[in-house]
Amino acid sequence: RFFVALSALMTKIGQFEYITDNFSGTVDYDPGPEVHTLTSKTGTSCLVKLTPDGEYIWARAPADYYIPTRNLTVDSNGDVIAVGEGIDIVVAKYYANGEPAWRYKMGSVASQNDEAQHVAVDADNNVYIGGYFHGFINLNPIFLGWPDWHDAVPCGFPQFKTFVTKFSPDGDYLWSRSFECDVTLVAMDVYPDGSVIVAGGTNGPADLDPTEGVNLCQQPGMFITKLGADGSYLWSYFVAGRVDPNHLNLLPNGDILLSGDTFAYTQVDFDPTDGVLPYHCDCECSCTFLLCLDSEAQPRWLRQFQNIQMPHPAMAVSHSGEIYTVNYYNSTPDADPTCGEDILQIGPTHNESFLTKLSCITNPGDIDNDGDVDLLDLAQFQNCFRGAGSRSCSPGCDAFDLSPDNSLDLADYTVMSTSVTGPK
Repeated sequence: RFFVALSALMTKIGQFEYITDNFSGTVDYDPGPEVHTLTSKTGTSCLVKLTPDGEYIWARAPADYYIPTRNLTVDSNGDVIAVGEGIDIVVAKYYANGEPAWRYKMGSVASQNDEAQHVAVDADNNVYIGGYFHGFINLNPIFLGWPDWHDAVPCGFPQFKTFVTKFSPDGDYLWSRSFECDVTLVAMDVYPDGSVIVAGGTNGPADLDPTEGVNLCQQPGMFITKLGADGSYLWSYFVAGRVDPNHLNLLPNGDILLSGDTFAYTQVDFDPTDGVLPYHCDCECSCTFLLCLDSEAQPRWLRQFQNIQMPHPAMAVSHSGEIYTVNYYNSTPDADPTCGEDILQIGPTHNESFLTKLSCITNPGDIDNDGDVDLLDLAQFQNCFRGAGSRSCSPGCDAFDLSPDNSLDLADYTVMSTSVTGPK
């Protein structure tokens, strides 16, 4: 089954398939024998819903002019919320049957494009969007509502700020927060209780507190910031260095999973406190990483892929917590980011990709998953221990790479012995 438009992107959320596309003219969006068309003279975006078997359900155009649909999500009622970009920021909600619920456009007074890149919902089906704007903008789109002006003019060129805005399920405006000038928002997710996690980068210095408070970072690097359901500032996690975050997911136990990449021969400490969580990219290509934090920004574990051709790894997490990531390479990378080893060879095209599946370590060191790190876990660690400088380990032993440095050595023994919380 093929579509006339070639820019279509398909996403499966829950039981249904959703397609976002940009088109002009008349396009048949029914992949079956029947005909269901959308028409636009000037060009616009559209949203298509299919059954799990690929049968047509409905197609809608969220905007009446060309605004590419950047992202979408589905709430617990099956209603679809899509966001887009263009001259204005667009957010549109459709009921599960395709009928429109509400739609807003928010545009700044500057001539540059404004963009909504991210959208998420909480357990109460409140809607959260994130993106950036130029110049002055009123982020409260409700007619006759009290304006909520945000100003990017002091930023200089290119004069943009990133923002997070919250709406009720019925489209009522609740609040907006905008970050410092030199802050780029690249990922966002929301807890069931409405707490918001955003990740991005900065060239520094920048204030990572989008409220009236101040949390100033002086150096370039990456950050994760948590906001309360009411928009209050809770905390920020910051790592200095040449680190680029890419994708963010909340794990079933509430932990925060972030993927990203670094440049060749980069050394980064992922523990911004007094501890050390070392990361070394020891190759001429890029390296990618998976970083897990708990809900209070304490690092749980770090995994890295060496010798990667292209940055920006794709990542997804299943409902049960399995982690999937895709990387690209044209050399001989190690596809196992733990202390094990799975060296891949270059294919005939010299541009290959690989998919890696990881289990979620909810409590590092708790190998028997009984809720604590006890003497039984310590005994298992001793069976896995390979000695100082070891670069490999047996299957199942990667949970003990607690430093983590892709080896099972004395550094891990030190962490393990001080982490015992169960019966001595």
